[in-house]
Amino acid sequence: MAGADLKQELERLLNEALKGLEGKELTAPDVARASTAIAIERTRDASHGDFSTNVAMKLAKSAGLAPRALADAIVRELRALPPSPQVAGFDVAGAGFINFRLAGGINSFRHDRSSFPRGVRARRSNGAGATGESSPMRSGTALVAAA
Repeated sequence: MAGADLKQELERLLNEALKGLEGKELTAPDVARASTAIAIERTRDASHGDFSTNVAMKLAKSAGLAPRALADAIVRELRALPPSPQVAGFDVAGAGFINFRLAGGINSFRHDRSSFPRGVRARRSNGAGATGESSPMRSGTALVAAA
């Protein structure tokens, strides 16, 4: 499944979970506004799952709830939905982020060196440029052609 299709599936699941909260934690206008507030991003750290959203933080104030409490309610509703074959799990992190772990894990490629294409190796970067100054790019693993 392509990345855009995965995001659409996650958005669909979130919309269904938010509809399940209507009349409980969220009002009908909150649920209507939520569909435009959903932003799903790839995580920067594989330990945080494959994708995440901050929709609970965006809706918490108008719902009169703490972002973490709203995120917990959303995850509760997500877990009550029929399982999606693309999603392995959901977690709440920090102040109210919702992390998604995909079945098979997109981020597993970052850690399983045997899955790198032939002629490519992983190289750890400390974020320092040629002058030793910190780079605006995040530190992490870079894929480079093997010499």
